[in-house]
Amino acid sequence: MIKAEDNLPKLQRRRGHPISELSRLIEQLFAIESPCGGMRPESRCLARQRETRPVLERIEEPLVCQLHAALP
Repeated sequence: MIKAEDNLPKLQRRRGHPISELSRLIEQLFAIESPCGGMRPESRCLARQRETRPVLERIEEPLVCQLHAALP
């Protein structure tokens, strides 16, 4: 994602651009995962489900919107 963002023209590299926003959301997923490493598997699963669901829903929304607009 970082390389995708680097390929944007400088004027388009801003918060709110779909690529920039997607990159930021993926960073949030990694930030959520980091403290889960020392947890028991059951606790880790619950924490992942609780904390990642809202981020994944925010990732899904623009992807679904672009589904029919993007070439295969």
